[in-house]
Amino acid sequence: QPDMLLLDTPWLPTSGRALDIASGSGQNAVHLALSGLHVTAIDGSSNGMDLALQLAAHCNTQITPIVQDLDYFDISGSFDLIIMFHYLNRTLYPQLPSLLTRNGILIVKTFNTDFAKSKPNFDPDFMLQENELSRIYSQLKILEYAESPNHCPGKSWIVAQNQ
Repeated sequence: QPDMLLLDTPWLPTSGRALDIASGSGQNAVHLALSGLHVTAIDGSSNGMDLALQLAAHCNTQITPIVQDLDYFDISGSFDLIIMFHYLNRTLYPQLPSLLTRNGILIVKTFNTDFAKSKPNFDPDFMLQENELSRIYSQLKILEYAESPNHCPGKSWIVAQNQ
């Protein structure tokens, strides 16, 4: 099941290139491919990419997999959509707008400090601070922004557009 931010949303492009960073087992990447996008999925886990390729084949679609440690990978290219779910990389985050096409969409969603209420042993280095995403992406047009809404406590997300 893809993330709720990718379901029935008016801002997703229906063609072009998409980049799914920290793709995991590929549910989001495959959903985007089925929506008409050419998807590159990057993850540090070869097992995750194998699962993503199996899912794509099962759904009769294709994704381009890259197995790479994101701490040591320079992402290049130009994308109409970039998504990153449940992965916090404060070095990588500021680089993402430069990879977007004009009017390209960026969606980032991950844990925030409220998450520690339910998981007190979760490493605080992997939790967003209050308003962190809105500060990092202030140069983009913010289409949607949330921090710990009732239906999704402990998570923050931003949907933003390059101008």
